[in-house]
Amino acid sequence: MRRILYILLLLTMIPVISRASLPHKNSSVLATGRWYKMAVANTGIHKVTYADLVAMGLDPALIQPANMRIYGNGAGMLPEITSSPRIDDLGEISLLVVDGGDGKFDPGDYILFYGESSDKWTYDNVLHQFSHTTNFFSDSTYYFLTPDLGPGKRVQNQPSVTTPANYTSFRFDDHAYHELDQINLIKSGRVWYGEIFDNNKSSWDFNFNIPNVDSLSPLQLKTYVAARAPNNSWFSIASNGIKYDSLQVDYTELGNTSVYAAYKVKRTLLVNPKPQQKITLNYRLPSQNSIGWLNYLELTYVRNLIWDGPQMPFRDLNSPGTGKITEFKMRKADATVNIWDITRRDDIRQIGTHFNDTTHYLTFRLATDTLHEFIAFDGSFTYPVRICGKIENQNLHALDPATLVIVTHPRFLAQANQLADFHRTNNATPTLVVTTTQVYNEFGSGQADLTAIRDFMKMLFDRI
Repeated sequence: MRRILYILLLLTMIPVISRASLPHKNSSVLATGRWYKMAVANTGIHKVTYADLVAMGLDPALIQPANMRIYGNGAGMLPEITSSPRIDDLGEISLLVVDGGDGKFDPGDYILFYGESSDKWTYDNVLHQFSHTTNFFSDSTYYFLTPDLGPGKRVQNQPSVTTPANYTSFRFDDHAYHELDQINLIKSGRVWYGEIFDNNKSSWDFNFNIPNVDSLSPLQLKTYVAARAPNNSWFSIASNGIKYDSLQVDYTELGNTSVYAAYKVKRTLLVNPKPQQKITLNYRLPSQNSIGWLNYLELTYVRNLIWDGPQMPFRDLNSPGTGKITEFKMRKADATVNIWDITRRDDIRQIGTHFNDTTHYLTFRLATDTLHEFIAFDGSFTYPVRICGKIENQNLHALDPATLVIVTHPRFLAQANQLADFHRTNNATPTLVVTTTQVYNEFGSGQADLTAIRDFMKMLFDRI
């Protein structure tokens, strides 16, 4: 369960942040129309059904399917560095609306969109490594649906190119992780741990399912552990019963309150990975009062490009390059499998494919100057959405700066307005009152990410 903090903030407009800024919109898309908030917990193809629209309070018979739009900024926390790129307000994503071609939204019609979990994977082009980041603020990613802003973005068809391929992709790079955020060792900060290694249980097994793993490509394991012990201690790492590596964790001066525990992060290459991969961590306690913890295990590996439905994201790190034309060849698929290019969430493309009845290869060919992300799905399963309800119109992007800004949980709105009125009346202080919900919706894509409050204040500061 994520930790969510609700706070009452009284913030004065003082020059404590850099003037370096990104341009801000003058108005939010949430300013007009009807808006409905949805939550998703998984990464993949999601479906909004006729029943979902009814549950939101909409009458599907009065909706024009062409006008359905969904907005949302995807996975992950907001960047903490103010100069880092981010989507201002809410970004529109591409949809596939299935209405039978009659221009009406009837029972059985639905909307498909690519949604992401709240945790995020990032690829480092320099280190050529994937890494994951868990979301400290939310277990869900939020999306916003409206039927009132005119024709929306749709998944466009992308024909397979006819230029001869100079690279053929039979494999793809994939990743997985295990992380339980259950224990904060010093009840402060953002580092949380999961499994405990002590006298009661000093060894843990972690099982990963890796369909069609390429056994000839080594699996890379990243291990992050911590220990509190009066002497140096070790964690051993075994893969499917074979010991591969160990991590030495420095001792801790138990009477020293400045360092409660020492940590160690290490990458290990595991050869000949298996479809059922068991990782065993064993902690060798140097003394009776020693204790260890696991932060996370992170795995990156290569899989053969073999269809494993009902949904399968994939990408090939060897495919990008100047002038590269890649032919992707997926085995054991059939003509019912759809391929979406999800590299840009606001410009998703359905790729034209060719299925060979003899070889049972599903193939497509694209220019791959840059890395492309795909998802294959056959429509037999889609993730549901959780309806959060209707939200009121708001437009924080249209606000001018004020001397005093009060950001409050909606529960304290009446008291915040009383305080604002006091300052306006007695001190002639220009004062704004906004709720955390408004800030999170407009600056955090619905997530209770505290950086959204900073970004809102930064926008006002830039307008002084």
